[in-house]
Amino acid sequence: ASAREPRDARVASLAAQATFDQSVDAATVDAGWQCLRAGLEDAGPQPELRFLEARQLLLDGSFAQAWPAYEARLRLQNNQLWATCPQPWDGDCPKGRSVVVVAEQGVGDVLFFARFLPALQAEAGTVFLLGEPRLALLLRRSYPQVVVLEQVELARAMAGEQALWIPLASLPLRYGTSEEAIAATCGLQLQLQPCLQTRWAQRLEREATMNPRIGVSLTAGGPTKDYQQRKRDVPQEVVLPPLQDRDLTLIDLQHRSTLPLLRFEGITRNLDELCALISQLDALITCDQTNAFLGGMLGIPTLVLVPPNPHFMFGRQGGRSLWFDSLRIVRAPRWADWQGAAHAYERELEEMLAGI
Repeated sequence: ASAREPRDARVASLAAQATFDQSVDAATVDAGWQCLRAGLEDAGPQPELRFLEARQLLLDGSFAQAWPAYEARLRLQNNQLWATCPQPWDGDCPKGRSVVVVAEQGVGDVLFFARFLPALQAEAGTVFLLGEPRLALLLRRSYPQVVVLEQVELARAMAGEQALWIPLASLPLRYGTSEEAIAATCGLQLQLQPCLQTRWAQRLEREATMNPRIGVSLTAGGPTKDYQQRKRDVPQEVVLPPLQDRDLTLIDLQHRSTLPLLRFEGITRNLDELCALISQLDALITCDQTNAFLGGMLGIPTLVLVPPNPHFMFGRQGGRSLWFDSLRIVRAPRWADWQGAAHAYERELEEMLAGI
């Protein structure tokens, strides 16, 4: 399709995406870059192509180049911004100004990019964070110096007419341009309700009687079998057998529960409860999805199985993440080839279990 319609940016971006998704080997990555560059040449710097280019640059660690390209997401038809920002921001110093940071993308992305709020707070005047209600309490506890709001008009009134409005994922334009700057944000990023943590500690004492206690979530994406779900879901037949016949408790943290494990009904529908439960676990085994973010933010030993061309926080290669100290990464060598990752998974699992 991309050969027939070379000027169709959306088709060209899908072609390049599919090429990158095939395999982790260098030849496939080079082919993906060739496909992407051809699309940029034929269709021009359309947002779909620039956004894909940004994600590939981020996977390679080219942060200074990547973040300006990442701004292309704001020109997508569905940019997932919680509110419209009245003017663009190019990363200039916000010294002394009131700033409204507008949340965007999914739950995991909001929490992920919130790590840059303290750096903004150190330079700006008052910082407001505007986003969806279900994250408000968690964000207020985690970033107490930031005024977290849910209503656009209230943000406008409190920040004033001269306020600077910045999309949340644009903060790295200033505060995430190097490995050193990103590494400086790797500490514990979420503050939870102590009463919830205590309650889950007590409940696990009653119901999860064997230690260690390990959360498992192997599904990603929505309820339909879309592309991203097919790409990121990991079969339980790869993950569970090496965990059998061990003195431990496995806890189901999946969105679509099919695992024959200890299950707490509705846990994935309440973010505060889910975070409190994860904070009481000894380890977490998951795929390229929100629980990987949460495990990293809470500092829980987390083993993540990822496909070729995963979320940029996992990088292009290697077994660790620059973005989170507690993550171990196992990579499928080809599209849906989870059996090809089985030996690496078992090796990382043994090392993780030995350390908890």
